[in-house]
Amino acid sequence: MVNAIIKFYEKKISGYSLIFKHMKFIFYTYLVIGIILILLVFPALLMEHVILKIIFGVLIALFCVFFILLNTQAKRILKRKFKIEQRGFIWNDKDLINVRVTMLKDFLDQNEVNSVKKIEALMNLLSKEAERRKFTGLIIPGAFLAFTVPLWNHIVGSFFKNINNINIAIAYGLVLASVVLLFVIGYSMIKLALLEIVEHQNRKLKTLEGLLENIHFNYVLKDESSK
Repeated sequence: MVNAIIKFYEKKISGYSLIFKHMKFIFYTYLVIGIILILLVFPALLMEHVILKIIFGVLIALFCVFFILLNTQAKRILKRKFKIEQRGFIWNDKDLINVRVTMLKDFLDQNEVNSVKKIEALMNLLSKEAERRKFTGLIIPGAFLAFTVPLWNHIVGSFFKNINNINIAIAYGLVLASVVLLFVIGYSMIKLALLEIVEHQNRKLKTLEGLLENIHFNYVLKDESSK
């Protein structure tokens, strides 16, 4: 049953299956540009090649364009397919929880997993399976940041070397801060996008556990009201 529910999640209620598969070109182009940007951020800042800096600037512009396209298209899909209208600047999938819960409950009903005890048993199985498949990763964020600190120090030193004018120093500081912010946002967004494609089994199971908790709670309320 665990494998069946994981396959159902992947094909029917994952973020990719509900949203991103309906805009594959925008999604994958955004992903590729973001990955290239992350790989080029240090070479573009450290090297003196003008062409590399121009390419980096063009990629930043394209990344912003495709971010806006992806964000806009995601909102349109939410409104068209699920009647969900989001007014915030950046779309999010929190409003999809009810959609996922409903679809998962229908799947469970078809497989006769439709009582408090059966849901609890399934949640227990998923919890054990998630622990068994737990993945820590080869490179943790702290190690990655520690690796980049010397590079950032070198970049900061290069930016402010031989600068005596306070206005120029402030301008350079703003540029550097913008690059750092773009790097952080880009890294976070690309990480989330990649997880939609190569999402680890442990994360899928944890997401399913959360959805099952909602279904379990509804069954408990139903049992209480029927007493």
